[in-house]
Formats: sequence, structure tokens, C-alpha cells
Amino acid sequence: EMIIKKQSIPLVPFVIKHIQQEDIGDLMTSKDLEKLKREMRFYQQEDDDTTKITRLNLPYGIQVVLKSLNSRNIGEGRVLLKSIHLNEKKNDNSTLDKYSHLIVSQSGLGSFNNSKKKQFFSANGIKNVYPYDFGTDSGFGASFDSRAFEKVLQAIFLYYTDPRVDSSAVREVVASAKQELLSHNESSSRILSDTLEYYTTGKKNDLNISVKDLDTLSVRSVRNYFIEKFAVTSNTTFIIAGSFNLPEYIALINKYLGSLPKREILSSQTGAESIVKRSPKVQNIVVKSDKIKGDSGEVRLRLEGVLDFSPANKIMLDIINGYLEIQMFERLRVVEKGVYSVSTSASILPNSPSKFFVDIAFSCAASNVNRLINAAKEEIEKVREFELSSDFLMRCKLQLTSSYQQNLTSEFFWIESMENQLRSNRSYKEVLSEAKIIDQLSSSDLLEFAKANLDTRNMSQYVLSANK
Repeated sequence: EMIIKKQSIPLVPFVIKHIQQEDIGDLMTSKDLEKLKREMRFYQQEDDDTTKITRLNLPYGIQVVLKSLNSRNIGEGRVLLKSIHLNEKKNDNSTLDKYSHLIVSQSGLGSFNNSKKKQFFSANGIKNVYPYDFGTDSGFGASFDSRAFEKVLQAIFLYYTDPRVDSSAVREVVASAKQELLSHNESSSRILSDTLEYYTTGKKNDLNISVKDLDTLSVRSVRNYFIEKFAVTSNTTFIIAGSFNLPEYIALINKYLGSLPKREILSSQTGAESIVKRSPKVQNIVVKSDKIKGDSGEVRLRLEGVLDFSPANKIMLDIINGYLEIQMFERLRVVEKGVYSVSTSASILPNSPSKFFVDIAFSCAASNVNRLINAAKEEIEKVREFELSSDFLMRCKLQLTSSYQQNLTSEFFWIESMENQLRSNRSYKEVLSEAKIIDQLSSSDLLEFAKANLDTRNMSQYVLSANK
């Protein structure tokens, strides 16, 4: 199931033919073209007949996963690309970690300044090509017309081999970041979300970055840090989904990604190990702030745990969240009254092991906080005690099935699904099992799931109120 076995998969030779600059465009100069390798090299290709997904093994640890969608006008649709590199060492400079990729993204590319780069992208059907950094992983994302793939690969090749950092971009990002830091405490929701983030993950967001730290950013430090973190071939996977000609894309991938210079980061620690395997620590946090006026309070309830990242668990979590959304509105807004707003959300992280979260948020008078928290917990306990009605479950299944059938033709669905399967180290074939899982799902399955995972004793409370 999409597992590379080097001894059983044949090596395919590939060599770049003579390249003239007029065949490439203006993004890469003659000097850049000399970096493309002309010698014979090999790659591995595996095609899965069930999912119609192709996987390539390139030199120096790069893998590419492609899903070409059926289209009447193949080559004219949108294509999405994302590369993922699991960061194999802890970041020791939070300022560079947070802002280096933003500065590079707002700088020019190759011989183009930022304004000309944007014009080039727009003229060639490229919506964006950008670096991203999520902490545990980093890489590049892109959205573009199918025919622009070669120019997208040129941009990524330049980001890898010669990233441009403009002094004007450094000044603009630093100025914007300073303004953001100065206004950090203006938003009550930001204070509460930062508190939840800190107690859930240990991250302090912007709280550990000062204006003085921002002044240390320079063209040289940003460029060196960006190369160290982003120009890495080992343990890097490119995911591509959309309407395109597969053989043409494979040839272009070998031409550009196969020419990237080898660069590894050796470390015993990987980003995938950041998920905590122990049971969550229940928090009961009250934050006092001068930004809260009068007798008002904001509440975030978070129930978290460890759950296998599988299609069945994701589907059941979605259905239960939909049910809670209805019940919380009815109970807190209609029955209990006094709630300004209420929302629910549920998510599961595609790692191994996987954390899941069920969040409930509402605003109310400070004097009603405890009463409404208890009411919310009672509604969650009801999900663990009673089966969902067959009518509600049927509506959910019809909606999920309809959405799933539509999603199978969407590049957004496939790019997300392939990314999730990659992160969770699961087979891509599971993506095609969702329709069967939805059809066979029963109320008793959901009740068993709720009893096992929705225990309010594991729920943390975060309350923001006025500093009186």
C-alpha cells in the first residue's frame, strides 16, 4: 500500500536535454540554468491502481506524491502543491523562526523585486508560491494554473538554491510585527486564545518576542536561517493535486526537484515526536484583564485526548460536533439565556499518536459563568448516555455522503487528504473508504465512541474576566 521497496521497484533513468533560456522564461537566468544537472540520474516510480496516486522517489531523500484528477480540459484547471519537511531539531531563535519565511515571501525572487515577482506570477496564472512554517514542519505551498507548473518549480528551485532577501522586506515585516506586539493586549479574544495555546502546547506565541528582538533581524541572518531550515532535501515530501498531464509533470519534477543540491539535517529528534502520549492535564484557568469591561466574561472549554487518526474516528467526531452545536445553542441561548454567543468545534491532528480536541466557546455575564459551564458539561454527558436519534443520524449521513462524492473531484480535498495520510503514516487507500464507513455507521457506534472519549473530567476551563 504505497510503501516503497527499493529492491522491487525499478530505477528509471532521466537526463535533462539541452535547455535554452527562451524555453524557460525570465525567472531563471543563464547562471541559474547551469545549476540544473545534465548527467544521467535515476528515480523510482510507483503507481497505485486503486487511488490513481503516483509516488516518486528522487535523489537525496525527496519524495513526490501526485494525484491527477479526471477533467475534460486537462491542463486548464487549478493545481495545488505543498511540500512538507518535518523539522528535525528544535528552533533556538523564536524571532527568526517566526519571521524569516515571511520576510523571504515579501522579498523578490531571482532578479525580480517583489513587485515584478507579483506581476510575473499574475501574468503566468500563478496565484501564489510561498514558504510556510508551522513549527513542527515547514515547506512551500503553491496554487496555480496547470500550464504554469514549470514556472512554479523554477520559483521553488530558486527558493532552495538562492533565496532573495530584500532590506525593504525586513523593514516592512519588522515594522508590522512591532505594531502587532504593541497592540497585542488590545484584543480580549487574543488573550484567551494565547492562554489556551500556552496551557495546551507550551507555546507562548508572541509573548516571548520583544521589540528589541525584532531589531536583531537582518538580511544576512534571515537568509542564512532560511537556507538552513527550508533548503533541505532529506525527509521532504511534495504533494501535488489537480488536473494535469502526469507524464509531463513527472519530467518537470525530475528536471527541477531532481537537480536540487543534497542537504540534510542530522538529528535524533524529529518533529513527529512532539505529540504528547500521556493523558491531558486538566486546567482550570481564570485570567483577569483590564481589557474586559463591566460584568462580562469569556469562556473556552476544551476537552482533549489521544485518538487514532482514522476515517471512522474523523467522521464520528464531525457528527458529534454537529450535534453539540445544535444542543449547545438550544441549552445555553434558549433555555439558560444570558449567553452572547456560543460556538463549538472539533478537530483531530494527523499525527501518530493523534490528539483530538472538542472546544466550546461562549460569552456571558461573569456572574453566570459557573452556571453555564455546568450546563454545557451536562449536554456533553447526555451524548455519552443516550443514542442520537435515527432521524438526525440519517440527515448527517446523507450530508456527509453528498459532500464526500463532490470532494472526490476537488484538488483541495485531495491535497488535504494526502497530507493527512502522510502525517499520520497511514495508507492513501483509506481516503476511498469513507463512503462505506458513513453507510455502515450506527447510533450505537457513536454512543460507544462518545463514552470512550467525551469524558468531562478531562475538560479544561479557561475564563477571561474583568480585573476587579
